[in-house]
Amino acid sequence: MSELNNKVVVLGNYNDIPTSVTSNTSVVNIIDGLTLTKTANKQNWSDGLLTYAITLENKTEITYENPTISDVINTDLIEFVNDSVQIDGIDASSSQYSYNTNIKTLTITPGDITKDTTKSITFKVKKRYDRPFKLISNTLVKCSNSSKIVSNDVVVISLPSIYHYKKNYDCKSPFWRI
Repeated sequence: MSELNNKVVVLGNYNDIPTSVTSNTSVVNIIDGLTLTKTANKQNWSDGLLTYAITLENKTEITYENPTISDVINTDLIEFVNDSVQIDGIDASSSQYSYNTNIKTLTITPGDITKDTTKSITFKVKKRYDRPFKLISNTLVKCSNSSKIVSNDVVVISLPSIYHYKKNYDCKSPFWRI
């Protein structure tokens, strides 16, 4: 892991005196070989459950120890489905994940990720309301040494279940109808 250190210097006059002010040093860990990706099983969601898939890949020569995955659930729009978390296709135990309703956060501890391996995590959510909305979500992974990785944003468009998809054969393009 590489480290990027950066600070800012400001030069100017303060009370007619040439003055230099230097900021604190900002430290950013650059983690080559660790990637975090989040996907959803639907881009357009009309009914049923939505499944999120989180993939944490370690292409480094070092084991990624004690990662903690945090995913904030937008409870204005969706609800976490209890007992839906799986790690590498196996139902996660209550010691591997928790959902805190107060801070709306799903926390998953999938265990160490050894070099050249991948951990796959899935969980399900359901709609709170049957109305149109745009859901934007990402995932954060923290490690015990304070390094962190943020996934890509996943965008899902929710449509009420009364919408049906039908092919418009005249124009050869899809359209929505009620």
